[in-house]
Amino acid sequence: MNLNTFQTDHSLHLIKLLGNFTLTPKVGVETGRDHLNSKIHLENAGGSRVAGEEYLNDLYMRRSLFYIDAGLQSNRRPGVSAFSCRLTCTGSTLLMIFWQVKKSYNRFVPEPSVNASYDVSAFWKASFSANLKKSFGNIDQLYTGFILGDYRSFQAFNSTLPEHLVQNIICSSGMVTGKI
Repeated sequence: MNLNTFQTDHSLHLIKLLGNFTLTPKVGVETGRDHLNSKIHLENAGGSRVAGEEYLNDLYMRRSLFYIDAGLQSNRRPGVSAFSCRLTCTGSTLLMIFWQVKKSYNRFVPEPSVNASYDVSAFWKASFSANLKKSFGNIDQLYTGFILGDYRSFQAFNSTLPEHLVQNIICSSGMVTGKI
């Protein structure tokens, strides 16, 4: 089995202070390419040989993302709040040589995030955080290939591209020590 991966991410990030607010826009492009090359080797008393062309498991996966991340933070004391939203246009193409199948998907994904903290007193602080993130699988999470069904037969199987939605909500309070 051989896995070759290439990934690059280029972005432009600015920070602008506007009164009691900080504006942080970011624009970027990310691209990646994976190639998984695997072959089945059969062993018997006469030695090892590579199985025929019908058992090759070559996968090619290309990904591209264009994202805009807009953030706004309030710098007023005793409370600090921040909001950011990342808008992503993502696309992937999966090419499976054995099945002669090409799968593509394109998605527009918003990923909002909110953070707030409040200094209750000189020693106590309360905070709240919530975010939403959607991720798409990579070539390591694709379960395509062959299973040895019994003594002499292989069974081919295929899986879809996984999509994961993660939601986090955190509320906390605590005592602050060593405040500067």
